[in-house]
Amino acid sequence: MFVLIVRMKAIREKQEEFEKLLHDYAVKIRQNEPDNLVYNWHRKLDDPAQLFFYEMYRDRKAWTEKHMTKPYVKEIGDLLASYIEGDVEMLEYELAESA
Repeated sequence: MFVLIVRMKAIREKQEEFEKLLHDYAVKIRQNEPDNLVYNWHRKLDDPAQLFFYEMYRDRKAWTEKHMTKPYVKEIGDLLASYIEGDVEMLEYELAESA
């Protein structure tokens, strides 16, 4: 299984609007991507503008060839810069063990 960790910081004045967009995006993923096993995003406790995304796919190909080619992925990618400050950190992992 392929796991993607993404970290970013929302612009505080736009955070509520951004979170609505993220919610709608997550619904589209859950409804349209059977190879996406987990798509969750989190707020940091001491700084809610800092967001952490945990995504799990059947394999890396499901992410690159199925998820990343969806029109709603391009749409949110095009909008992202207007909602965040700083860089987006993306870390790719392979599941080594699961309980």
